[in-house]
Amino acid sequence: MKIPKLKLFSGFTIIELLVVIAIISIITVVLLLSFGDSRVKKELETNANEFAGVVREAQNYALTGKQAGGGTVCAFSVTWTTPSTYSLGYTASGSCATAPTSLVSYSLKNGVIFSNSGAVSFKSPWAEVTTGDVQVNFSRSGNTHSVCVNAEGKISEGITCP
Repeated sequence: MKIPKLKLFSGFTIIELLVVIAIISIITVVLLLSFGDSRVKKELETNANEFAGVVREAQNYALTGKQAGGGTVCAFSVTWTTPSTYSLGYTASGSCATAPTSLVSYSLKNGVIFSNSGAVSFKSPWAEVTTGDVQVNFSRSGNTHSVCVNAEGKISEGITCP
């Protein structure tokens, strides 16, 4: 009777294990960095979408002839003068040259700020843009996102005004 030979299995060397761990670490770092940048871009888009929604609300109020403050309204406006807040307001008829009275105030989230200040206003009852082309820039961590309201009232997100 013959005795079978035992086969010895060889394992991995410490160098091979270290190389594999280094490669996995490098891939992980690259993925984390790319996800971080896309997260910032998504936060910019989210804030810009919310802002554009408020601008559309002001435009709709002007189109429908919404009344505010107990009377008729000359215009509805969205104003942003601080780096992180904006408001939806109205200007009462008879005092169209005055500053708008605020209806609702909003805040940008997650460290997103406005890169510029300004206002966009829609005259009642046809929602004519009284401020011409308006570009609103949002920024965070070196990334920017824009919302453009052109003189005809079209609201575009993610592009700069022509």
